[in-house]
Amino acid sequence: MWVRKDLKEKAKAAFKANYWSCVLVALILSILIGGSVSIASGVGRSNSASLPQTNEAIEFDGDTINVNGQNIDLKSIDGAGISKALDAVSEGLKDGKLNINGEDINLTDTEQIEKLQDAIEGLQDTDLSQYSHDDLAKGANGILAIIGGILLIYAIIGSLIRIFVFNPLLVGCQGFFMINSREKAKLGEIKRGFSPSWIHNVGAMLLKDIFLCLWSLLFVIPGIIKSYSYAMVSYILADNPSLGAREAITLSRKMMNGNKWRAFVLDLSFIGWIILSACTLGILGIFYVNPYMYSTHAELYNALKSRVAE
Repeated sequence: MWVRKDLKEKAKAAFKANYWSCVLVALILSILIGGSVSIASGVGRSNSASLPQTNEAIEFDGDTINVNGQNIDLKSIDGAGISKALDAVSEGLKDGKLNINGEDINLTDTEQIEKLQDAIEGLQDTDLSQYSHDDLAKGANGILAIIGGILLIYAIIGSLIRIFVFNPLLVGCQGFFMINSREKAKLGEIKRGFSPSWIHNVGAMLLKDIFLCLWSLLFVIPGIIKSYSYAMVSYILADNPSLGAREAITLSRKMMNGNKWRAFVLDLSFIGWIILSACTLGILGIFYVNPYMYSTHAELYNALKSRVAE
């Protein structure tokens, strides 16, 4: 039976023995975990500040929409009012940014910006008094549909990057800490997620994410419990490249059987360090807390592996 204190002491010793490599790999791993972000959406946290996660952020507020600081009342709209608002939209698009109902949306697709701007310039020369409220609402919804399409493209690209690049790299990084717990690991170990079984790791990690997503549909608690059940999958893949996806998931469940609560408490034992890291704006996390935690998780894998092998 593993003891929390022993795991942390071993992890601290292994981390300090290979300090700078552990710090660098932990930084990469933190970015991967933080950027995955958003597993379901496929959009990393690095983008979450500039992209709304759903279309709810850009829906109409009753019969009023605010575009780049200009309020448009769709019930009592006139040509001068809409022209002024469209000028604001046009100016915002020149800067590559559109603000709808207080939500900033970055548009980096030049072609889409030009199409939107052409449409706006055409509307400015149009007598809008001939259009009904429904016509104007449909036109605005068309613009929102274009924006939604851009966001969908971002989500798809983000998902593909996560599946084919981030997940194998995550396997390699956690494999690095697993090896470092036994001997001084080289930075090149992070490539083990790509060679020799890249596509195999892609499939296994994708299956794990699908299972977690399905369990999360049963509300938060089942998703958290299952996240601990599958916590060892990436370590297993790094340690056993030839193991099948379902075999790796089944083995992780077997290893975590009876250990999920204890693993949760192990994570909670770092809460003081996490608070201190937040007080230093994450600096302490980069240079000490994160590599310490990842090293401890690797030690947990070694302890559970030994127990299953018995």
